[in-house]
Order: sequence, then C-alpha cells, then structure tokens
Amino acid sequence: MERGTGFEVKAWFPMATEITGRFRESQNLLAGKDIRVVVVSWMLSHVIFGTPEIVGVLVVDAQSVSRLRDLHYHKPPDYICEEPQDTSVPQNIY
Repeated sequence: MERGTGFEVKAWFPMATEITGRFRESQNLLAGKDIRVVVVSWMLSHVIFGTPEIVGVLVVDAQSVSRLRDLHYHKPPDYICEEPQDTSVPQNIY
C-alpha cells in the first residue's frame, strides 16, 4: 500500500553549479502527498581538500521544489519540461 509520505535525501556540494539537477519527481506524481526533500550541504574541511563536513541541512516540501524547478526551466521554445512517460528501470541495461 502506498502511503504518500516520505523523505528524499540529497547531498549537495555548494561549489557545484546545479542543486536541482537530480531531482526528477513530477508535480503530478507529488500532488496530494507529504513528501519532503532533505538537502544535506557539505564542504571539505580545507575547501579543496580534507574531510567532508556538514555545513547545513534543509528540509522542504517536494511539491514546492518541483514547482519552482519547472517554473525556472520551462522556457519554450528553448527549454521545455515534460512529464516523464516511463520511469521504470530498463530490464536489459547491461
């Protein structure tokens, strides 16, 4: 039974260029569900080397993340966001 609640955890390195690059959930699939995105921000202890250190944690509603992502990137005709038709894992990928 699908409950419609949960968390999706993402690690984010602030020196990266795109924070939403791997968040692919659609607004339609998230509608009416209580899904949260947890973003764990980390840096290396000496900026370009050292041990990883957590610098912050953000918890936000997944529906709002998908809505803002689509508002930012849906700019026809140059760039269009579309609902995924088939998100299943291919059976013969190797």
